[in-house]
Amino acid sequence: MTQEERYIKTIDDLLELAKKVIEAFPLDPSMVVRDSQDYSNLSELKSSTRQLALTIYGIDSSFYASCAQADKERESYAGPAFRGILSGMNQNVEHGYLRTARQEIMEEFSGDYLEMAANLNEREGLHIAAAVIAGTVLEERTRQLARLHLGTDLKTNGDPDSVESLNMKLKDSYNAKLNDQRLVTKEYKIRTEAAHGLWNSDKDDLKAREDHKRIVAVMIRNIEDFLKRNLV
Repeated sequence: MTQEERYIKTIDDLLELAKKVIEAFPLDPSMVVRDSQDYSNLSELKSSTRQLALTIYGIDSSFYASCAQADKERESYAGPAFRGILSGMNQNVEHGYLRTARQEIMEEFSGDYLEMAANLNEREGLHIAAAVIAGTVLEERTRQLARLHLGTDLKTNGDPDSVESLNMKLKDSYNAKLNDQRLVTKEYKIRTEAAHGLWNSDKDDLKAREDHKRIVAVMIRNIEDFLKRNLV
């Protein structure tokens, strides 16, 4: 399931919840008898729609601002308001307008660093720095994906979780056919080896240096493809 498909499924589920809320909170309140589940549904609709708008479009988006405004409406108006927001988001995603300015900035930021890594890799003796920079981009995207799909990139004690651990937890969020989990494992291991001094002997070994430069070049291309497949 692609990211767009996951978003559409979540929106569909929330639209069903909005329907229940609208039925429970009609304009004429004397028409129904409500229970605690109705109020729970309303609360979930508000919080989940607001969080989804924040995740997809960011805090400065019109969708998020609309959620904040709808949250202030009376109960009988909140349901239709959030249903309208969700319908707009659904149309936006289905028509391929998922990418936002926030996402484009993040992509450009990552692309700049990968371009820097590629340039460094072409220069004599700087392939280790290139591997570390590319690996850092991969780590940041893995953490972003964890915050998106898992809700956090932290351990239960509040410390940052390791990339290796997050990669295992994200298994079901990747495209299994493209071996994204294996890609993260492989490419981040290269970053770790370079960062921890295992390539330091390259300065006295031309063949090892050239081999590692080829490895880093492939690493950068693989990470570029990974970023395109795994948007945040």
